[in-house]
Amino acid sequence: GKTQAIDFNEATFRRDTYFRNTKFYIKANFTDTRFHESVNFTEAIFNNKVDFQEASFLGFTQFRNTIFEDEARFEAISAPRGFDLTKATFKTLPDFVQAHFAEAPRLDGVQHGDRKKNWQIPQKSDDELRTLTARFRALKRLALQNQDYELERLYFQGELSAMNKIYPRESWHGWMNWLYEKLSDFGR
Repeated sequence: GKTQAIDFNEATFRRDTYFRNTKFYIKANFTDTRFHESVNFTEAIFNNKVDFQEASFLGFTQFRNTIFEDEARFEAISAPRGFDLTKATFKTLPDFVQAHFAEAPRLDGVQHGDRKKNWQIPQKSDDELRTLTARFRALKRLALQNQDYELERLYFQGELSAMNKIYPRESWHGWMNWLYEKLSDFGR
């Protein structure tokens, strides 16, 4: 049969690991993977979903100029050393909920593709919208740790937009969010 995913689930890489310039055409699963030394994904391209959920990046980690064409999950990762996302491009909203970094990861020049198209917040269930809100909140926290206030405002805008779908204007909370959006363009 056809391979559906590259599966490194629970794999252990004990030495420096290089995926530099690698193109992943199918889903890549690095769930609960341990990278004991440095790992380099510089200029890699993920054409499909990639999942690093609960991965441990114990050495210096680089995703410089990496392109994520689809969903990128970094939920609950651990990175006690440097974590570099300089000029990474995320075409969809990445998931860094409960990601733990000893120091804030580098976010210099991070791109998000066409935000108007890719960050549209359709009417979803309240649980899905709360998950989306948590993703924006996690990204906002990382931007704040980097003292990147422009990126922080961008993520705050997404967080409030998702919350507006949960709390429609019939509620006090919804009206306050709507007024903040219309009167201040989310603080811009």
